[in-house]
Amino acid sequence: MLPAFLKKAGPARFPCLAAAAACVLLACPQPSNGPVGGAFVPVEDITGVPSGATAGTPLTLSGEVQPSDATNRNIVWTVQSGPASVSGNVLTATAAGTVALTASIANGRAQGTAYTKNLTITVNAAGTFVPVTGITGVPSGARAGTPLPLSGAVQPPNATNQTIVWTVRSGPAYVSGNILTATAAGTVELTASIANGSAQGTAYTKNLLYG
Repeated sequence: MLPAFLKKAGPARFPCLAAAAACVLLACPQPSNGPVGGAFVPVEDITGVPSGATAGTPLTLSGEVQPSDATNRNIVWTVQSGPASVSGNVLTATAAGTVALTASIANGRAQGTAYTKNLTITVNAAGTFVPVTGITGVPSGARAGTPLPLSGAVQPPNATNQTIVWTVRSGPAYVSGNILTATAAGTVELTASIANGSAQGTAYTKNLLYG
């Protein structure tokens, strides 16, 4: 469409402007109804979800969506049964017992189909301290230049404290939160620690080796 003043005056009076306007209009990209972006990557799993809680102590729920490049990654938590309630990603247990929890991701499996995973959380009575005895299921390999989400299952599942902090002790890598990035080939020494894991005031630590 030509500008209003060209319509009124006629393109004959302003031939250069009319030609320029036509060129601009032809060069403008037209809207498309086709798909935008890359291929859809479905969710395959959610790992590293806490499996224990203490009555009366809010527990922050978190998990690692697999694969790390899944298209949709927003986890919604729902209590199916048991003495607990959830608000956002914070679970509050009101008594000892077993809580059935569902983690779901809208459009996780496909557009229009959610991904869901059922989980169980063991709730300890308030005042009962359960020490950490191990961390299992930690990824065992890393590739230079490829970020690796770190996760692990705290044992026993009802350990009082379950938040894992990851630290690189040595080697060509660095860690940010729970993402390990190796910058070159070599051996990486990593430590997984849980504050107050062994006892109140004593952390639980586990050393890991990559390479």
